[in-house]
Amino acid sequence: MARIAVANRIASTRTNSIVYNGNFEVKPGTITAATNTANRWIDGTAAGSAAKLAFGWSAPSAGSGVGANGEMGFDTSVFRNGLASMKLSNLNSSGAVTASSLRAASPGTSTAFELFLLKANTSYTLTGYIRTNNVPTNGAFIDLRQFSSSFATLATSSTNKLSGTDTSWRKVTLTLTTNASAVFGCLFLRNNVAGNTCDAWFDSVELVPSLTGRVSA
Repeated sequence: MARIAVANRIASTRTNSIVYNGNFEVKPGTITAATNTANRWIDGTAAGSAAKLAFGWSAPSAGSGVGANGEMGFDTSVFRNGLASMKLSNLNSSGAVTASSLRAASPGTSTAFELFLLKANTSYTLTGYIRTNNVPTNGAFIDLRQFSSSFATLATSSTNKLSGTDTSWRKVTLTLTTNASAVFGCLFLRNNVAGNTCDAWFDSVELVPSLTGRVSA
């Protein structure tokens, strides 16, 4: 059963995940470069796009770490399943890269479409799979951020954190109960510990109410 995100985009056709394009299967038809420009949707070019796109992931306007130090993009050569993953690369020892499901670091009424809906006082489970190459200690993980109805940040929670080099796909997970005022949420994919030239790939990212779980295709 498909799930619909805030902007009426289909979040998942196979699971109860509320994360749009968490398998990174909706991807640019042509990929010429990894995006290295902050405050842009990832679109298969270095400059990215300021316009809303179908791909659903961005270099957010703060803390993305792109530019000379980092880049991010859909990788069609490395993936856990399907056709692509999201690759975050630190290009030097100063790199610390973050991709996000929202583009505006401080969301508001005009950018609510970038967020997904959360239920207050509800248990959710976040899962994802990460592959690493030379990642510093505790460098690769996923964050879930909660917002109130007025878009105030309520909490940011992290999965377990990975490091080193591992060509297998390691699972990260987080189970939490949302804040009593939670209405919206977003995700951050992190390869954001500086120190190494390194890469982290993300795939099969899902967020589901804990008592709901998966449904069959």
